[in-house]
Amino acid sequence: LRGEQAACPGCGLASARMADYTEAHEAEVPEAVRAAWVRVAEAWSDPARHDELLRQTAAHRCYAWAAGRYRTRAGDPIAERQLDRLRRTAEATLLAGATVRREAAAAPFRATVVVLALLVAAIVVGLVYAALVRAPSDATIAPPAGRPVSPSTAPPGAR
Repeated sequence: LRGEQAACPGCGLASARMADYTEAHEAEVPEAVRAAWVRVAEAWSDPARHDELLRQTAAHRCYAWAAGRYRTRAGDPIAERQLDRLRRTAEATLLAGATVRREAAAAPFRATVVVLALLVAAIVVGLVYAALVRAPSDATIAPPAGRPVSPSTAPPGAR
């Protein structure tokens, strides 16, 4: 924070709560990462120590903590290079663990296809029903035995 700001302009954390926030997050950082930072600070120009810190940071996923330490040395070319490595490693970790989202519009006309299928089924049922209703029954084709087919063929006393 610069001056008498009440809160961080980036995240909105109240300045009165920053000390508590920092202490809470410091406690979450494993001792192996802290020890690796101490070794880096002792031999700043040793690339192997920076590599070890990067490995520990990636293993424990405390990129923000390590980046905060490197940012304290703003303007240092080694610190800038390590910040870039941290950023790329964090991005790779995020991308490696990312899952593919299912397409929301995998079947964009699904409801339309269902309605169309129901309409086709209703039409088929209607046609089958109409064919059964209009179909000649057995009674009109061959009358039962003993009954005349028409009044003209009826026996003379049956009229």
